[in-house]
Amino acid sequence: MLKAVRSFLGQLPVEPSPRWGQFSAVDRHHYVWRGDGPRRRCNIIAVYNPSTELWSLLPTTGPLPPGEYGGCSVCAGRCLYTFGGDWDGSSYFNDMSKLDLDTLQWTKVQTFGSQPMKKRGCGLLRVNERTLCCFGGEGIEGSTQPGSTFTSALSDGRGRTNEFHFFDTQNGVWSSPELRGERPPPCSSFTFTMVDQHRAVLFGGYQPGRDDRVNEVYLFDFRTMEVTKVKPVQGEPWPVVRAGHAACCLNYGQDHPQLLVYGGLDNSNKTLGDMWLLDVDTVKWTEVTPPESMTPRFLHSITATSLGPGLTEVLVFGGLRKVGGDAIAETTILRFEREIPTQRALLFLKS
Repeated sequence: MLKAVRSFLGQLPVEPSPRWGQFSAVDRHHYVWRGDGPRRRCNIIAVYNPSTELWSLLPTTGPLPPGEYGGCSVCAGRCLYTFGGDWDGSSYFNDMSKLDLDTLQWTKVQTFGSQPMKKRGCGLLRVNERTLCCFGGEGIEGSTQPGSTFTSALSDGRGRTNEFHFFDTQNGVWSSPELRGERPPPCSSFTFTMVDQHRAVLFGGYQPGRDDRVNEVYLFDFRTMEVTKVKPVQGEPWPVVRAGHAACCLNYGQDHPQLLVYGGLDNSNKTLGDMWLLDVDTVKWTEVTPPESMTPRFLHSITATSLGPGLTEVLVFGGLRKVGGDAIAETTILRFEREIPTQRALLFLKS
């Protein structure tokens, strides 16, 4: 189904410093900042421009978001929103900040309503132009949201949650819409990805009561507020359990979206280097052979942007090669092209 056409491992004139657990987001450009590594706690944001095929390292102004790593972010309009994260392994946050992408100035967003607990390892996505959605995560229990569960399975009173919130970017209000169907259990370090105008996919992560990773798939439909757990079909391919992986959507906004998943850690703490595509409409997985230049990793980032009808560019950056290892600054650019009407995807690696 996929064909590797050419490969390239980025050795660019300017690159972000090595890091893991970084914040990342995308609109027309790819954005990376913060994370744990040799140059942590700085105000520099790294911007990759698909048109010039180069990184820029740009200083930002204003109050920096408090989370150092493990938080989440998304672009909405000409702003980049960031939520939560951790500072030193014990200091969790539930602040919402935004970066004006034109002025590169941070602003702490004043929020109202019943906000999420202080946490990391959660998911944040853009449902529409004014609505963000936040789900799950690991942290310190706050007010209990109706319908959600907090499992204090970790040390020092920390635990995982399956709380679900909407955030209105226009009035700053957090709300707690009711979910129907098979709500995921408390979880963290999963991926939560918008795949078209009304659906999102949650995959993998840690679940409650143990540090076991899982490989479960949940489909969220924001039209009906219904969640469906996808059950594997015996004999069909399915990714192994994992957490700390990364994912993005190919062909967003078009018919027949696909979820791309890469890397992570399995239950034996083995670093994974496999790559998978989930056909969201048929809910079938296909394993893709990644290029030899790509390093198995976890706690990295993947962002995707459209280059035109049927053509998606994917940026894979940073992460760790092994537990307790050093952060890496490896940049890999992938381009996926869908052929119509055969629906065959071609994988390009930029040279």
